Amino acid sequence: MHRIEQYQQTHKYVQCMQEKQKLDQIRRKSFENFIRDYEVKVRTIDLKDIEMPDVEKATINELYITIYMACDIIESGVLDINDALHRVDKNLEIVQFDELKELANEVKKKLNYLQRTENYMNMNTWGDKCDNMYQMMRNKAKAIIKKKLEEDKKPK
Repeated sequence: MHRIEQYQQTHKYVQCMQEKQKLDQIRRKSFENFIRDYEVKVRTIDLKDIEMPDVEKATINELYITIYMACDIIESGVLDINDALHRVDKNLEIVQFDELKELANEVKKKLNYLQRTENYMNMNTWGDKCDNMYQMMRNKAKAIIKKKLEEDKKPK
């Protein structure tokens, strides 16, 4: 605010407007962060507080953990792609996976949240189960690629 007043007093209106725009951007970003954090808090519920049959609670909890496991697997895939690329050339990037890089950042946030709020990730089985699922998915991908190669070799 002090700079804005200085610019006004010295009749530097362009700089004054630029400073006001910067201030507005900071306020807008702060407000957006506040709203996003508030929405997360509002949407966060404890299944114990909701009246529903135990079977439904168990299903929701199972799906909840399934989604977090999928996040872990996505993060592993993105990291492995980057590792493979960097072994070839440190500067090499594949543009088609930029969205996955952004997704990986969101995944990390979700996994950090899960680690802070629940104890599932602290269990030894978490890493083993996610690693097993990731390897199984990679094996399925290899099988699909192999099947496609075999079909491509068949005479038409």
